[in-house]
Amino acid sequence: MSKLRAFLDLPSELLSDIVARYLAAKDAITLSQTCSKLYRIADDPLVWKSLCYRFKKADVCPSDMSWKDVYRSDFSTVCPHILDITPDITSERATAYGACDSRILQCTVEGCEVLMPDLWFCLTKECSHIGCGRTKGKHAYQHHHVARHALTIKMNTLEVWCYGCRKWVGVVDAHPVERAKLRSIAGTFVSRSAAALHCDADGTLNARRQRERDAYPFTYRDALCFVAADWLTEWKAFLLGNSGPPGPIDNSALLVDGMFDPDARPNADFGFISRDNWNMLRDIYGGGPEVSVDHLLPERHEALIGLIAFWRRFPLRPELDDDGAADAESDDDDD
Repeated sequence: MSKLRAFLDLPSELLSDIVARYLAAKDAITLSQTCSKLYRIADDPLVWKSLCYRFKKADVCPSDMSWKDVYRSDFSTVCPHILDITPDITSERATAYGACDSRILQCTVEGCEVLMPDLWFCLTKECSHIGCGRTKGKHAYQHHHVARHALTIKMNTLEVWCYGCRKWVGVVDAHPVERAKLRSIAGTFVSRSAAALHCDADGTLNARRQRERDAYPFTYRDALCFVAADWLTEWKAFLLGNSGPPGPIDNSALLVDGMFDPDARPNADFGFISRDNWNMLRDIYGGGPEVSVDHLLPERHEALIGLIAFWRRFPLRPELDDDGAADAESDDDDD
């Protein structure tokens, strides 16, 4: 009993430090049930902040959550690679980013002359690689395969792609801790760089891109509407941050005398989207006209009808990866 009393007589700051440094969460909760003093100590936000960092590598807390909420939340969807970016790494990477001159930036691979905006900055500490996206020389992607560096940040929009998790990090529907972590990193990058380097410091266009990217994936089983390939190319460039939003949809070239052009070629002249995506894009961008499978006639579009039937039987799901390209191929060699 005298040992317990001696323990309880220790200063509260020292007891908090002991709990934060040496106890697991379940032990801290058990300790809190012994007396009012230890209850207050075990409920200290600084204790839970330490527990979050020690056991979940979380060093940021969303404004609408407590550290205890963060600890108790499900981290199964959180990118583990972004949690590996410590404040020291963030500072070093932001300083290196801020030293870049947007007027002369280009891919660092010898012989590659790709310039902004399609450049990606590696987030691995002290890595000097700046690579172009997959629509160009694929050097950011190739760097990941060679160096096994998982995270890369788009230099002009400060959006992050994780090659390890194969996803955009910190998007609008991501775990709050993942979003808060990305905001923290992006904020540090903005504070260390010239405004000319990044184009969306307040995140307005980034949030829009994220919402529209979420609508991009569909299976060809759902492909009911056609959109001119030129407009889709401009839209995908916007989703990647390589350009601003496109103008109104223009499908007029797909029609001949009010009928779908039988000579129009998939991917070269038009792409496929679902009916829901068509309605969404038309509401956002306007334009038209609507062109769908309802415009196809067996006697004029036999080959295209057969192709769509095949895709519906063996559907693929295109993905919008770090370069925004539709990519349905396997990435088994990542593992």
